Amino acid sequence: MNMKVVILAALSASALIACGNKTDANEKNFGTAMNKLFDEKGHLCLVNREMPVDVDMSYKLYMDNLPAVMSVLEGEGLVEGVDAEVKDTFGKMRKVRRFTYSDKAKPYVQQKKDRQGGTYEALCWSKLGLDKIVKWEGPMALGDYKVAAVTYTYKLVDMAEWAKRPEVQAVVPNIKKNLEGAGSKEITTRVGLSSLGWEADDLDVNSFINPFF
Repeated sequence: MNMKVVILAALSASALIACGNKTDANEKNFGTAMNKLFDEKGHLCLVNREMPVDVDMSYKLYMDNLPAVMSVLEGEGLVEGVDAEVKDTFGKMRKVRRFTYSDKAKPYVQQKKDRQGGTYEALCWSKLGLDKIVKWEGPMALGDYKVAAVTYTYKLVDMAEWAKRPEVQAVVPNIKKNLEGAGSKEITTRVGLSSLGWEADDLDVNSFINPFF
């Protein structure tokens, strides 16, 4: 065999090894898996109620602080409210404020799927992005399946200007908590090896201080 051909073949093989492939357990591949997950499921949202929503503004026991949230969002021009009367479960008429999303809110509204397969609208204030891969453990073989535990930090991407306002953060403290965790809070998630390469199983929403209001 021609020596020149041998050398070229060896160089080509070395280049392929250096480049690696999508099944390797490395920072690049795990980063790709996390970015894909964030692209698909990485929106941080405030409201996951079907609109219009009727809110008794005098009721203090909403678990999600809904009257205060809607009041601030109305002040930001993201929802529009009108006074209305509805019958409660006892047949008694009560006054409510009926809210719908405004045109200003449309760029921030995402269609989401719930665990039962239904859909709902969520008002989202930012998107998650990968800050860095901190470390990983594994991969470990489970039969023909390989999994690894990947620890990473996140950043916030394309954060809405209205979510930066103190009056919004005052009624939705989760925004501030997620901001404080960006770039420093370490989160571990599981990734598995498929025919497409490494893929993150799911987003651990509990790690992001209840992103869905």
